[in-house]
Amino acid sequence: MLAANDDDGLRTAAVRPGGVWGPGEGAITVQGFLEYLAAGDFRLMIGNGKSVTDNVHVDSVVDAHFLAAQKLSDDPELVGGQAYFVTDDEPTNPVLWYRPIVEGLGYSWPKLHIPRPVAYAVAYLGEVAHYFGGPFPTITRRGVLSLCETASFRIDKARAHLGYEPRTTAAEGIAELMDEFRATHDRLKAAQ
Repeated sequence: MLAANDDDGLRTAAVRPGGVWGPGEGAITVQGFLEYLAAGDFRLMIGNGKSVTDNVHVDSVVDAHFLAAQKLSDDPELVGGQAYFVTDDEPTNPVLWYRPIVEGLGYSWPKLHIPRPVAYAVAYLGEVAHYFGGPFPTITRRGVLSLCETASFRIDKARAHLGYEPRTTAAEGIAELMDEFRATHDRLKAAQ
């Protein structure tokens, strides 16, 4: 996208969102976790809980796209060829972010923690077993890394160049969506 930017032709910019969450089953960040929770697979925490990542409400992602499009028209020299990270501006541990959902659905928060190296080894063994015909593993090496590696980005550039501001906080948005999350969870649980 950035390489396609042409000062004398098509002007482009890239919007780079964190983990997208929001209403509907297309919000992968929550949908996948609800499937995991409904299956009874959320029994322990992986890692030390110190990694940090960013999520972003889908409405904020839409806002960022419209803002970028407008700025490409109004000020192409400023934003053309630029990349903009957009998040809720609430860096958090990728597992702890789900705590209000877990507890809101009546589950207890797990007390057991498994160290990253152990989880990684278990994931590797699960992947090898799957390769030889076993079931798809509950956790993969990529999953372990996404839970245990910090991947947090500042949104200062999007604020300064685009006028971007996150539309909602996780606390507000999750509270508004709990009925939908509950219905999805219950449907998934009943289907098992």
